[in-house]
Amino acid sequence: MILYDTTVKIKRLKTTSGNTRALVATATGEASIQPVAKESSAIADGQYGTLYVAYVEVDLPAQPGDTLTDPDGTVYSVIQTITRDTTPLPHKELTLQRQSK
Repeated sequence: MILYDTTVKIKRLKTTSGNTRALVATATGEASIQPVAKESSAIADGQYGTLYVAYVEVDLPAQPGDTLTDPDGTVYSVIQTITRDTTPLPHKELTLQRQSK
């Protein structure tokens, strides 16, 4: 079991009425958010301190383009998802880019 230390809210851009699009909450789940190592940030053409990885349950319906908000109000964009369901500790890894605090 992965130790999740925070609760996150997943939001997805959806059409709400007519041509109006808005971020709509799609799920809430537990996560462990950690900064990406400096070397990985450079490889990913990122700036150190803006790229993070979140470990979440396999069934959390996050996908690239979604936003993730932690209890402190920090908003992240989901860049990539990797599902690791064949490991002894099944989980999903989300690559995140911090948008705001």
